[in-house]
Amino acid sequence: MVWSTSNDLWEQNYAAATQYYLEHGDLEVPIKYETPSGFGLGVWLGAQRAAHKAGELPQEQVERLDALFEPVFARRMQEKLWQALYYRYDFAKEYRPQLEENLLWLDAELKKLEGMQMRHRTIEKSDR
Repeated sequence: MVWSTSNDLWEQNYAAATQYYLEHGDLEVPIKYETPSGFGLGVWLGAQRAAHKAGELPQEQVERLDALFEPVFARRMQEKLWQALYYRYDFAKEYRPQLEENLLWLDAELKKLEGMQMRHRTIEKSDR
């Protein structure tokens, strides 16, 4: 594979997003957020989302960004299901079997995604 300057820049920006995730546990980066080095991470992530939505990102970049974002979305959904099951039990009573099934599925998916992230971090560390 031939690396270009734009690939190197994307890798640096992706590393900044990964660092933010590791420090904050999520990727809910405010649009005006800048890293300590002055990089506009919030703007960059917004641009990546827009490019992904428009189908303009290479598949490898899509997969790598998904590996960062998916656990965040899975955790949010997991929290919502737990709330529906246990905080508003009467409201969710008729949906309980389906909610429990969905929750078990989400738990399994979250474990898979966390495993993917661990493998990805191991690969990144070995590349250094």
